[in-house]
Amino acid sequence: MDQAFHDEMSQGYALSEPGLVIGSPMLDGELANDARVQVALSRSVA
Repeated sequence: MDQAFHDEMSQGYALSEPGLVIGSPMLDGELANDARVQVALSRSVA
């Protein structure tokens, strides 16, 4: 796994609030299982 990709995914999807995990990022068919793609449970709507 490319370390730069892994770091970007970990930082980009990090949340400081509760979130819903929807999966793991993948690059060239390899999963980064310890980096989770997630969305916040609460979202403010403008």
